[in-house]
Amino acid sequence: MLKPGKPLRLFLFLAAVAAAVLFLTAAGPAAETPGADFRAGFSGMIPVSLDFPKHKMPAVGFPHAVHAEALPDADCSSCHPKDKGGLLFSAFKQETYPSYEEAQGLVHGFCVSCHKKAKAGGGKYGPLSADCRSCHTGRTAPAPAWTPVSLTRPLHYRHVKSDKVEAASPAETGDTNCSACHHVYSEEKQQTGYVPGEEDPCAFCHKEAAVVKEDSGLVVRSGRNAAHALCVNCHLADKDKKVEAGPVFCGGCHLAENQEKWKLPKDVPRLKRGQPDAEILWAKPAETKPGETPPPAARAVAFDHLAHEKSLASCQECHHESFDSCRSCHPLQGSEKGERITLAVAMHGAAGDYSCVGCHADRARETTGCAGCHAAMEAKDLAGAECAACHAVEVSPGELAEMSGEKRRAMAKRLAERRRNIAPLPDKKDIPETVTIGVLADEYQPARLPHGKIVSALYEKMKENTMAAVFHAEPATMCAGCHHKSPAAIKPPACASCHGKPFVPQAGDRPGLKAAYHGQCMGCHSAMDVEKPADTACEACHPKKESGAGGRTITRKNLSKR
Repeated sequence: MLKPGKPLRLFLFLAAVAAAVLFLTAAGPAAETPGADFRAGFSGMIPVSLDFPKHKMPAVGFPHAVHAEALPDADCSSCHPKDKGGLLFSAFKQETYPSYEEAQGLVHGFCVSCHKKAKAGGGKYGPLSADCRSCHTGRTAPAPAWTPVSLTRPLHYRHVKSDKVEAASPAETGDTNCSACHHVYSEEKQQTGYVPGEEDPCAFCHKEAAVVKEDSGLVVRSGRNAAHALCVNCHLADKDKKVEAGPVFCGGCHLAENQEKWKLPKDVPRLKRGQPDAEILWAKPAETKPGETPPPAARAVAFDHLAHEKSLASCQECHHESFDSCRSCHPLQGSEKGERITLAVAMHGAAGDYSCVGCHADRARETTGCAGCHAAMEAKDLAGAECAACHAVEVSPGELAEMSGEKRRAMAKRLAERRRNIAPLPDKKDIPETVTIGVLADEYQPARLPHGKIVSALYEKMKENTMAAVFHAEPATMCAGCHHKSPAAIKPPACASCHGKPFVPQAGDRPGLKAAYHGQCMGCHSAMDVEKPADTACEACHPKKESGAGGRTITRKNLSKR
């Protein structure tokens, strides 16, 4: 907490913006208007009363939207001071205050005088000097439903190819404009500057909150403040030049409806930063005492870096702290640097946001072509044959350590390309074209399942997916999507061998045969957006029996027996 006499910034924006903007966020022509974007509102607590313990009034909930709309041409400089980098969006009127009294006097004097001026002009105006409790409520203004902004590859490339983003140090960067945003702090020069080849995502240094370096006392701004200072000032400069500019209002970036209007390139070339096409990932052997036998090490992995780049929105989906190797923070035993998360957990955590297994499982559940099978699968740790899909390098860690990086990468590229070929379908004679399900036929005729058509459709979807090719290495793997809870096989057990008719209470959470069929089929249709037949079109799968042909009328009494 800041004390009287210490520098104070009035962080008007800190409490409101929903997520740290990672980089420049241009959104096409500047057709936005203050009303269109600011009506979403802006919630901000003026923290003067919070930072000084001797205050007598509750804190002020500052409705930023109302004030921004009232200003002519949304002139941000009316409230925000400037420095050599442009407007300071984290400060009000001046960057620091020596005392609470000065801060209080400035805020009251400026705000009340502005309200009086608006009243004299016959327009809408805010509380005056006698209306203390109208501002000092202790409550925040209504918060908008902001959508976080992420610097995806298309959004980043829009800035890379823009001729309006000017290089900050053209002598060092040549024709590139990377120096407009990327910088590295030099301890020797005690200033930031651009270093080609060391471009990192902003969030590697600029965290959710400001960080003070213990050794130097350097204050690294939060990602939110750093991005707003850089992005909005750049967009304002373009707007002043009367050229196409990115958003300068909050909603231009943070409202989902505006994000959908951004003009982003579709064909984005690969952004090179010295990364390999493929790499061998292996764990260094665990340290042992003299005479001890080291534990067996898992086989190394041929990692297809290029394929992952194409399928991910940004590098940070994997590299969340730095571009260093994973094991630099997450060794076998864990480390303080990596929050004691071991390499095994970092790579294989079933529910991890950054882990390989967690990400693969999420993709499988969320991709329409895969969700029919995977949406119903529970998150679990991999074991046995599943491990071999990745851990397939038959070279020991010791040998890998002695290889040159060039040789390892060439090996990784060969192995990665080899496994992109999906396993062939089983022999047609082993795939029934039609399966008739009549064990439950009563009011309806037996269902005729177009088994062969379903298998072919799933296989075609798998061929389009690199990840599916890697993890469906055996022909029978796909069969386990429907024929679950049993070893993958070309001729799996019948559903009725596990699911009783009717439901068997002793089986715990195992559904009865009727529920199993319907849950599997209808769930798949829903997850994969199958429109015909709809998952509620009963007679499309099993036509109703005609009267006099052994049919029965469905009654509540009959249903209660199922």
